[in-house]
Amino acid sequence: MQALDTTGCEDAIDAYTAHSVALTQLLAVDMTGRVFCNQLNRGQSVDLSDRDYVMRSMSERRLTTSGYILGRQTQEPILSFAYPIIGPENEVRGAVIVAYDVLKVGLELAAGRPPENQALLLVDANLVRVARVPSDPALIGRPVDREALRGAIAAGGSGSVISDEDAGGQFDAYAPVLGGTGLYAVVSTSEDAITGAAERLFWRNMIAVLLVFGTAGVAALVIGNVSIRLPVLHLTRLTEAMAEGDLGARAGEMRGSSPEHKRLGRSFNRMAEVVEQRTHQLRESESRFRLALSGSPIFVFECDRDLRLTWCFNPPPPLSRDSLIGTAIPDIGGGDAARYRSLYRRAVATRRSVGDEVVHHVAGRARVFDLTLEPRFDDEGRMQGLSGVAVDVTERKRAEEQLRLLAAEIDHRAKNILAVVLSIIRQSAANARTVPDFLSAIDGRVAAMARAHSLLSQSRWQSVELRRLLEEELAAYRRAERSNVLLNGPECMLTPKAALALSLTVHELATNAVKYGGLSSQSGGVHVSWAFEVNGDLVVEWSEHGGPPTSEVNRRGFGQKLIARSLAMDLDGSVEHDIRPGGAYCRMVVPTSHVIRPNEKGELEPSMSEAGLQSEEASIEGVRVLVVEDSALILMEVEMAIEDAGGLVVGPATRLAQASELAASAEFDVALLDVNLDGELTYAVADTLARRSKPFVLATGYDPQTSIVAEYRDRPVLRKPYTSEGLVRAIKEMVG
Repeated sequence: MQALDTTGCEDAIDAYTAHSVALTQLLAVDMTGRVFCNQLNRGQSVDLSDRDYVMRSMSERRLTTSGYILGRQTQEPILSFAYPIIGPENEVRGAVIVAYDVLKVGLELAAGRPPENQALLLVDANLVRVARVPSDPALIGRPVDREALRGAIAAGGSGSVISDEDAGGQFDAYAPVLGGTGLYAVVSTSEDAITGAAERLFWRNMIAVLLVFGTAGVAALVIGNVSIRLPVLHLTRLTEAMAEGDLGARAGEMRGSSPEHKRLGRSFNRMAEVVEQRTHQLRESESRFRLALSGSPIFVFECDRDLRLTWCFNPPPPLSRDSLIGTAIPDIGGGDAARYRSLYRRAVATRRSVGDEVVHHVAGRARVFDLTLEPRFDDEGRMQGLSGVAVDVTERKRAEEQLRLLAAEIDHRAKNILAVVLSIIRQSAANARTVPDFLSAIDGRVAAMARAHSLLSQSRWQSVELRRLLEEELAAYRRAERSNVLLNGPECMLTPKAALALSLTVHELATNAVKYGGLSSQSGGVHVSWAFEVNGDLVVEWSEHGGPPTSEVNRRGFGQKLIARSLAMDLDGSVEHDIRPGGAYCRMVVPTSHVIRPNEKGELEPSMSEAGLQSEEASIEGVRVLVVEDSALILMEVEMAIEDAGGLVVGPATRLAQASELAASAEFDVALLDVNLDGELTYAVADTLARRSKPFVLATGYDPQTSIVAEYRDRPVLRKPYTSEGLVRAIKEMVG
């Protein structure tokens, strides 16, 4: 019956009805009320959907009765019962209908032999007589006409009532049969016959009635329990065991069951084997999935329609799955709730995946995530929630920003180099007497720049060691014993701009020394020495000896101008150039801002303009810092560095107008000022800060000597990219 198998069902009911006396018909219907299993008139299409008791049995999942009716196929008075067919998933699949011949029911009631002067009735919900003892076929199917009894039964329950319609009065005792099926047993007697024995007889007959009519319910239960329910319960228990993790659960041979149930058991076993195999495959796939994501910056999750996490894997440390489940995504690390709502609306509207970059603070640090959200729908198209993947791209964004700055720096340097080369060509051509002189001058000067660039490339354009720069420039002029070129001075490094300027100056000095000075004779030479002054400036002295008479140098060409102006104009330094007996003497001063000198430990450390790049940990507890910066990533790093060191961020300002307003009115102790805000220079902001006597640090990705106006070159400068430690140290030095 559970399988709605017509042939197997009809064979089963034939075997059962053969042992019943009062049973006249046994059949089964599906959920629509269509008979698929019938004891009589097989092959005919019968629809019982209009039988209210049949449909109530399935909807209320309980035993129901028709009361007194005429059989649709037999046209005989019958009393029918319906009981729901429960499927393997505890779902209702149909109903079993059992019909009894009411006359035979009356005969079985008569076997109980009620006392004399009493009548035993079985009535339905409409108080129609279904059976009567003593038997009276003329009354069967007719309603009880005693109004007092009708009212009492309509009120429900059990009890007794006295009616005066009949002579001498009528005493009726009534009680429901088979629970809520609507059947009532009624014992009627005259008031004169009411005795203690009658009362005992009433209850004895009542028990008989309950036993007789309980047979109908028992029959339905037996059919469902013995023939159908028990095997199904066995399979249900096995299914529950599998659901709890017992993948080895099997139905076995199911001995004593019907062939249909045995086939069902074999099907269950095959299904269980497939489930076990697929489960192992799924576990292996999940293991590979976890291995692939473990340690990666990829965070996978699912959330409901309120954006609350229902499942997640591989959350960014130190977050954990237990701490995130049930939390709304925007609430994690101060996410942008408005942006998430916008993404949600887009996903619902397009029914496709949507993506964006979002920022969350994890462990006190801002992290950038490349987020993708995909809506999930049920079978009816209703949105259930979202599946998401968040990839931590913070380091990539930082690298992109650094590459952008590097590209800008390369572009800047390349243009400067081209301008320098063009200047060399023009000036060399203007001062050359012959083409060979012109080519020689260009070759030497460009070669000098190339050597300096080569050294800078090796250090990634960070700095160049002064001694090595001089050795490279003078290597071609040294004799084998190296006595004609002497170098003497402490270890120090030059910034890229200083290295380029000094390399051209030294090249011109060496070229003149070869032509007219100390390197033009076998007995002559050059001595280059350097030392630091008290203020930190670097002094480089070029001294020649053993050269020819100085009268041979009688004109000031491009080389002389280059020597006189290169360091002075490019580095804001100074040059003293003089022609003495035996050769030239030149004193060059390189400002401390372009020099990296050893510290007390003998380690090279940056000048004051780059202070803090390699400094020890500093604290700026309580210091209020106005931050002016237009790069989101750099801004996030600056905010974290200041807050981690105990400082307070004012602003920040990302546009010139906003920066000007805060500089004029906000309360702060020191300012960090980006020189270039989205193409607009911020010197007007610097003027405001200076008028308010507010200390400030300038930040730039370019060479400070070219990108900062002269009146602010004495201010501390942070070269991008700078470290958090360098930033904090620079701020601390500004506020004392």
